[in-house]
Amino acid sequence: MMKNLKNVALVAILIFGLVGCKQQIPYTNEVKTQYGIDTENLRSLQYHLVGDIVLTKSSSINNNQLDKGEILVNESQSMDKVIFRAGTQGLFVKEIDENRIAISFEKSDDYYLEFGATSIRGLYKFQAASWDNSGRGKLMYNGEQFVSSRASADAYITVKVRKSSQLNSSQRIAKGRKV
Repeated sequence: MMKNLKNVALVAILIFGLVGCKQQIPYTNEVKTQYGIDTENLRSLQYHLVGDIVLTKSSSINNNQLDKGEILVNESQSMDKVIFRAGTQGLFVKEIDENRIAISFEKSDDYYLEFGATSIRGLYKFQAASWDNSGRGKLMYNGEQFVSSRASADAYITVKVRKSSQLNSSQRIAKGRKV
C-alpha cells in the first residue's frame, strides 16, 4: 500500500512538472521575433529589472543678500536619488523606436526608463541620452535631468515565459482471447 502511494506521488510530481514551467528570460530582439511580439503584446507583458539602477540629481542655489551692512551668502544644496532595485516589476509605456522601449517602474507613465538593444539579437539594456567617460549616463526622468551610477549601465529587463506541455495517455489491460 505504501509503495503504491509513493508511486502515485512520483507520477503526480512528474505530471505537474510537465504541465507548466515558468522561467525569466532576458528580453531581446530575438525573443521579440521568436514569439511574434508587437506593440500591443508589449502592453501585456510584465517586465522585471535585472541589476540595480540608481539615478541622482543635485542642485545648488547661491543667494547673496545685504543684511545690516554685511554680505550674507546663502548656499543651499539638494540631492534627489531614485533607486530601482533588481527584481522591480515594470510596465510598458511606449515604443520609442524599433529597438527601444520605455518601461515605468513607478506610479505613472510619466516616470519611465528607456531600454534598448544595440544589436539584432541584443539584450534590452538600460539606456541614457549620453554616457560620460566614467560610465555614468545622463538622462531625463519625469522631465528632470538625472545622472545614473556606473553600475546602472549593466541593468536589463526580463520577461517570464511559461511553457506548457500536454500529455495524453491511455492505458488498458488486454483480457486475452479464448477458443
